[in-house]
Amino acid sequence: MEFYDLAFPFKLGPLTYAAPEGLQLSPGALVLAELKKSVKRAVVLGKAGPVPGRVADLKEIKSAVPEGVVLGESLVRLLKWMSEYYLSPEGLVLKAMFGAGLFEKRKRKAARPKAAKPHQPLPVQEIEKSRLNEFLKPEGFGVHLLHAPSTAYERSFIRGAVSGQTGVIVLVPELSRIPIYEPFLREEFGERLCVLHGRLTGAQRADVYEKILSGGADIVLGTRLAVFAPFKRVSMLAVAEEESEHYKNEEYARYNARDVAIKRASVEGAKVLLTSICPGAESFANALRGKYRLLRPARKPIRVRLINSRKTPMKTPSISEGLHRGIMSALEKGAGAVIIANRLGHSVPVCEDCGHLEKCPSCGMAMVYHRPRRALRCAWCGHSKTAFEACPRCRGHNIKFLGSGLERFEDELKKLLPDTPVRTESAAREDGPSDARLVIGTKRAIPRKGRGEVLAAGVINPEGAFFHPDFRARERVFRELCYLADRLTEGGTLYIQTSEPALLKNLKTLDYESFIKAELAERKILGYPPFSKTGLIMVEGPIKKLELPALENVEILGPAMRLIKKGEKASVLMVKASSSKELKEAFPAILKGIKAEKITVDIDPV
Repeated sequence: MEFYDLAFPFKLGPLTYAAPEGLQLSPGALVLAELKKSVKRAVVLGKAGPVPGRVADLKEIKSAVPEGVVLGESLVRLLKWMSEYYLSPEGLVLKAMFGAGLFEKRKRKAARPKAAKPHQPLPVQEIEKSRLNEFLKPEGFGVHLLHAPSTAYERSFIRGAVSGQTGVIVLVPELSRIPIYEPFLREEFGERLCVLHGRLTGAQRADVYEKILSGGADIVLGTRLAVFAPFKRVSMLAVAEEESEHYKNEEYARYNARDVAIKRASVEGAKVLLTSICPGAESFANALRGKYRLLRPARKPIRVRLINSRKTPMKTPSISEGLHRGIMSALEKGAGAVIIANRLGHSVPVCEDCGHLEKCPSCGMAMVYHRPRRALRCAWCGHSKTAFEACPRCRGHNIKFLGSGLERFEDELKKLLPDTPVRTESAAREDGPSDARLVIGTKRAIPRKGRGEVLAAGVINPEGAFFHPDFRARERVFRELCYLADRLTEGGTLYIQTSEPALLKNLKTLDYESFIKAELAERKILGYPPFSKTGLIMVEGPIKKLELPALENVEILGPAMRLIKKGEKASVLMVKASSSKELKEAFPAILKGIKAEKITVDIDPV
């Protein structure tokens, strides 16, 4: 009798089952087996080692699934690596990879026909063939990092890299990027392109998996879920905007799809192409060490104007004369202008008499005034209350409104330019004429999309993010400035209006290499990634026991209270070690000293 270890898509480790006489199974086979008195689908991890206890007590595998689904040994190896690396049970990793249904076919509802959206052809930028050949020439596993001069170049390079290939996975960080990549990939691959992401229904996802497993697909485009596309053989994985934090999964196994893509490529002997106009510090450090091959096309200089709002005349409380002139110059030339607000709402009200600042009772964050609703709202948890007319502490009426949100920019620009149509864009709303040449919005809404030529882009007080308790804060600000600059037409200018120009001295030319090398030098001194490995332990609810061990070459910081989700707090400990091995070995001892109801582990947090 044969015995096999099975993984079920639940919070469980491997379970050993006996196989019926004559049933031979390979790693990755999908089977039916009883779990808690009901028959569930499971994946075969491999033959079991010595079986403890009585063999007669083991449950028997019912059968292989009728569809004969086999994921293959490489995906099983990837699953086991993820379980070990991210300190997550194999069952949760399996659930993160394929969902609880495990290729289970479901009834599909009749889809309502959708009106076709007008398609704007992707502007294809000419790329140097030598750079493309540099990537295509080496055979077998290797990681290439493309520091692209623009997002148009990035997309063009990916298009050239995947052309004519089979077994290709293209990852994008967000669902909104799929419509940007799908048209030109569909043009190349036709019906042999599959799109895979977490918003698909169970039936839609099952259809995609069936097409891939039957050999009907050459390429898969999607968000982080697509890294697990069950190809029999993967030849290439491309990760667009590789630095994006959206590649980090925040539920089940907390994996990073970029890092999983590299591991999968190493298992399958495939190539990896990481691309970005602003690569992550960790990736660039790997390129400097020679671990990744760096592809660095020539870059056009970016015109940046740093405006000191303390020393320059202001046209409105938020907009300086210099920024106003830049906007007017762009509009007079028939081009567009983009202005970025750091947050939704109007501003933060502060009492000038007693200094009272209204904070969210749940999160402790400063509450933001939203003018149309006359409400104060927490940006984290959404808690809101009626805005005060008199200070709730001293009853004074001397209220000052600090900072500039989207609503404040909207008000000031409409007063400043009454005859200019303004479009407002954010994750929450879109107002104004679609062809307006002056667009304002939050940084997530518009930096990577736009209409027509843009000769002026402005951002106000980006240094506010520097004061977040995060060693990546400056890198995030630099990245957003790079993406905003990418919206500019050739000859355009990026205006950075700041009250603290000394804090932005490394950003005023947007010289990526100088900036990132300075960042890496500081992180080396402080012992932060990429010069260490880190993990978080998040404890929700009361800690019943906390006895932290003293470990050599391991530093434990905390616990400290932190917002982990909107409206949810946790006690968080950061664990730093010099290597993955030391980090992994430290966690069992640390977790043993913590007693609480809910503990979550996050390796390589972002």
